[in-house]
Amino acid sequence: MKRNGVLHWRMTALLISALVPFAADGQTLVNTTFGKLQGAIEAPAVVFRGIPYAVAPVGELRWRAPREPHHWSGVRMAREYGASCPQVLDAPTQLSPLNETSEDCLFLNVWVPREAGKKLPVVVWIHGGGFIAGSGSEREYDGTYLAAHGVIVVTINYRIGRLGFFAHPALERQHTDEPHGNFGLMDQIAALRWVRDNILQFRGDPKNVTVAGESAGGISIMALLTSSQAAGLFAKAIIQSGVVHRRMRSLAQNQDGLPSAESIGAEWAQSVGITGNGPEVVAALRRLPVDRIAPASVSPELLQILGSGGPMLDGKVLSEPPDAAITDGRERRVPILIGCNDLEALVWSFDRAAGASTIPITALDAEHIFQGLDQGEKQSIVEAYGGDVGSLKREVALAIASDRMLGAPTFYVARTLSGRTPVFLYRFSAVPTPLRSVSGQPPHGTEVFYVFGTLNRLPFEPDRVSGEDRNLSASIMKYWTEFARTGEPAVRGQPSWSRLSSRDPKLMRFTSTGVSMQAVPHESALMSLLQGDRVTSVPIVH
Repeated sequence: MKRNGVLHWRMTALLISALVPFAADGQTLVNTTFGKLQGAIEAPAVVFRGIPYAVAPVGELRWRAPREPHHWSGVRMAREYGASCPQVLDAPTQLSPLNETSEDCLFLNVWVPREAGKKLPVVVWIHGGGFIAGSGSEREYDGTYLAAHGVIVVTINYRIGRLGFFAHPALERQHTDEPHGNFGLMDQIAALRWVRDNILQFRGDPKNVTVAGESAGGISIMALLTSSQAAGLFAKAIIQSGVVHRRMRSLAQNQDGLPSAESIGAEWAQSVGITGNGPEVVAALRRLPVDRIAPASVSPELLQILGSGGPMLDGKVLSEPPDAAITDGRERRVPILIGCNDLEALVWSFDRAAGASTIPITALDAEHIFQGLDQGEKQSIVEAYGGDVGSLKREVALAIASDRMLGAPTFYVARTLSGRTPVFLYRFSAVPTPLRSVSGQPPHGTEVFYVFGTLNRLPFEPDRVSGEDRNLSASIMKYWTEFARTGEPAVRGQPSWSRLSSRDPKLMRFTSTGVSMQAVPHESALMSLLQGDRVTSVPIVH
């Protein structure tokens, strides 16, 4: 009897620990595979910040695949964000100020619903920033409000710029058995592995992980969908403004005027006085101060990194362009929620003195917008958008440029995938009340404030956010989290969101005044826009 009593006590203790996961004194303790973490309750969530998911990629580990973090003894406090990866901190296109930066930046953050009582769905957020900026600790990515909808939210840092996407023949020669170039993607995969191995300790379900991201984060997810190294690490995907139809450079092969990543890396190394391909070159590259590799201010060099950086075809992490893999049916078959904004050709700019404005992130002149299209295609496209070829108005040019950059490739990928997996397509058409005098349509990145419920973190007059804005945000969070929970964005009391069908393509449109299913706008024009030369521009930020 006594033995049975002890067994009963142990089973009761396990049940209580499952139903009451956190201490009542405002603290919590979680035992991960690398050591114990202590976070803090910040109602309605328990937050763990600054968790290392890899060893600091410094010294001999600069430009190497991420390694598992070292184990620690005792309890590690997880209440402060870790450093952001090196980047410009004063760009007007940043949506929030960042904390300190350091090469030691491979951290993630976890928000857990306080009343977690069972294995919960997990959303892992991959930030945007054009692969040259961004952090998982940005204020608009606060996971508190999403967690209140019953999901665990994880935000991550990953290496960006030259530290995250860089190749040189000398690096390849020194470590021939390792992947090279796509260090930022390798970081994302390492973070997903950490989630797989540890999220159960936070009451999460490692088999119900949704990877979500916007802009560069969405482009990353496209890569993860087609990378063998990411197999089994997520069950669903949310891609926001992250499908760019463009050529992807090779790690080592120059192709039709597109120099390889190694050629670009060797040319840059020569510009800082480092020549050759031997081991001394690798040592010299790793001795460079970080601010020489990652410019600390906006400059022509930064724009050069933007234009030549990002994911590449390395043959190990990424073997073919994601859009080509998807066209041929070689992607991972998971439910997809995907979409973009109306005004993707512009991005917000916030200046302390001048206030809010917008700046273009792709060419807006007719020559570039219609590049590769004949006169008849150009005529039909402009007419579909309600314009006149003879006098192309700015608003029509903006709409077409936005769809050429993101709207058309997003629809193409969504339609292609819909024949093989559940796909839910959206169009975001809302602008927060404080910014409507600046733009009547949402530029690139606007939706993230609604998705995270962080409209109170707007960089411009957040006190003027309206109830209408907050209601739309609440609807979006319900759709996104229900998709993460079940793979179907079905929300009681909200319009039904049907799967995309190639026979009768419809999308969910989110406007300031409501949510509704609508036919895909300009469908034939979208497909025509894809017939021209591949777009070579990529979003600068978020």
